[in-house]
Amino acid sequence: MTSVKNRLEQLEKEQRFQQWFETQDILERFTDDELKTYAETGELVESVLCASFGDRPSRLGGLDRKTLLQMWEESERLFGGRSDDELKFYAEHGYWPEQCRDITATR
Repeated sequence: MTSVKNRLEQLEKEQRFQQWFETQDILERFTDDELKTYAETGELVESVLCASFGDRPSRLGGLDRKTLLQMWEESERLFGGRSDDELKFYAEHGYWPEQCRDITATR
């Protein structure tokens, strides 16, 4: 039974990694303006929807799996388990809500 549980955990971890990679790979292809528009409006601009978008370079394409796994683990450490509200707060302010509480508690 333990081996089945371990295998399921490995598969779930691999799936999370694959989802992270696909998302990051897409985001790496955005220009700064496209990313800003997407972040502000939640809508993709026409240049991202065109067929040639997939031909754009991504810095992830040349990295080995070990490096990618390290990047993913760091991302998981920073963003894993965060709620949508926490992520929105971070996107708007550049720090986490608990950091705001920590700052005010030390004053």
